[in-house]
Amino acid sequence: MQLLLEAKEQEILVGVLTHAVSELGHEIADTDNFDFRQDLKERKRILQEVLGRLT
Repeated sequence: MQLLLEAKEQEILVGVLTHAVSELGHEIADTDNFDFRQDLKERKRILQEVLGRLT
């Protein structure tokens, strides 16, 4: 899949993803359930990969 973004759209998406990754870090730290924590870590990893491709 390819997604073409204007510069401003990319800037906003990078900001949203950066915020989401940060929030996931806090949620991971506050989660006691092992399976849920693993799911959150996987989501964070995927978002970081997408963020890396955008920057």
